[in-house]
Amino acid sequence: MTYKVRKALPEDSAAIYSVERTVTTHPWSEEQIREEIEFPQAYTCVCEADGLIVGFATMQTAAEFAGINELGVLSEYRRRGIGRMIMEDLMRECASRGCDHVSLEVRRSNAPAKNLYRSFGFSEAGVRKDFYRDPQEDALVLVRNIKEETD
Repeated sequence: MTYKVRKALPEDSAAIYSVERTVTTHPWSEEQIREEIEFPQAYTCVCEADGLIVGFATMQTAAEFAGINELGVLSEYRRRGIGRMIMEDLMRECASRGCDHVSLEVRRSNAPAKNLYRSFGFSEAGVRKDFYRDPQEDALVLVRNIKEETD
C-alpha cells in the first residue's frame, strides 16, 4: 500500500468528515472542515492510502505560534506510521511559516498519541481539567519550542 501526505483541498471536506466521525466523539461539520481548509492562517493535510483518505490533521498559526487542533487516523490504518508522516508534514509547515512554538492537547489516557508527540520533542506544559467529553477527561497540554532547537 502506498501512503501520501498532502495539503487538503476544499473538495476533500467530505472524506475528512468521514474520517473525523470515526475518530472523535464531537466531530466538526463538513462545512467547518471546508472553512478550515480555506482559512489562510490554517493548514489541513490528509494522508491517502492508494487514493483513499485515511488520516488528516488541522493546525492554525498566528505570528510565531502554531496550534495543532486535530490529528486522526482511521483505526484500521493505525500503527503503520501514518501519524508520524502527518506530524512530519505539520512540522515542515510550521517551519515554512516561521513558527517558533507549537502546542496541542491530548487526552491523558491516549498513550499512543502521547508517545508520538513526545518523539517529536513535545513536552507537557499543563493540564486542562475536564477538557474532553464522552468520556469526560483531562487534556494534557503539550508544547514544542522550535526556536530553541535551531538557535
